[in-house]
Amino acid sequence: MNNPKVSIVIPTYGRAEYIKNLIKSVRMSTPEESYEFVVVSSDLPESEKVKWLSQQSDVNLILADTRKEWQLRKRSPIYYTNIGIKRAKYEWIFLVNDDIRFDENWYKELQSLLADPKNSNVGMIIVLTHLGKVKYGPRLIKIGKTRKNGKDWKDLYLSDFSIISKSVMEQIGYFDEKLKWHGCGADNSLAVEFLTDKDTVISEKIKIDHLIANEGRDTNVTDEFTDFNYLLNKWNNWCKMNGCEYVWNVKIKPYTLYNRIINWTEGSIRKQLKTIRFYKKYILKNRTSKNKTQV
Repeated sequence: MNNPKVSIVIPTYGRAEYIKNLIKSVRMSTPEESYEFVVVSSDLPESEKVKWLSQQSDVNLILADTRKEWQLRKRSPIYYTNIGIKRAKYEWIFLVNDDIRFDENWYKELQSLLADPKNSNVGMIIVLTHLGKVKYGPRLIKIGKTRKNGKDWKDLYLSDFSIISKSVMEQIGYFDEKLKWHGCGADNSLAVEFLTDKDTVISEKIKIDHLIANEGRDTNVTDEFTDFNYLLNKWNNWCKMNGCEYVWNVKIKPYTLYNRIINWTEGSIRKQLKTIRFYKKYILKNRTSKNKTQV
């Protein structure tokens, strides 16, 4: 595969300058016939960001659940990712956030990896990510191991940022939208390993920078306790029925009635406090803008 074609899927809201820089970094490093952007945006159609995106010939723009600045996100981020995957037209899908910057050699390294005969059965490529700023170092996280039908154990890596075959995504049923956020990378890695016969390849040469922009965009509180317990129960049951095993030490409290009540109570309080802070910040921002206008 000399010139693999890649659909770069980007769920987004706000952060216009970040997504512009992301797009610029891809254009500077990738042959124009080898990629497309599939941008799933919740921004308002009349926003400057959407107007700009709609004018870009290499952007397939999808507006989903548009909302105003003061409105909360309506669904799990996973929902928007799946929309983008289903609308992608190329076989390889690169799943990224809107605050990513691509390394100048990422596409050349992808070409080299796919041209290697030993990678002829690859279904997913987990890429090297610099977290926050480059000085914080690279991120390729081994979280455990898996074994299918009594065969040798294999290392299990987190696949938060990966290039994955669209046919593999269709085979595993896309991302699990019952997960709100936590555990998605682990769930995807387990699904590719257990539900397909494709290989997962770890690449230290395909690199992206995750800039981790400040959020300040909604008040949705993720629920680590519920997500991880759902994930563990799901794969424990599947492995028991299919003769597979995995080892993954997730430091999470058991899903007992007591822990569920405590988690629900604490989560409700956190969400209420975060909602209050969000609206307070929004009101103060608009009051400041009005004062400047009057002056």
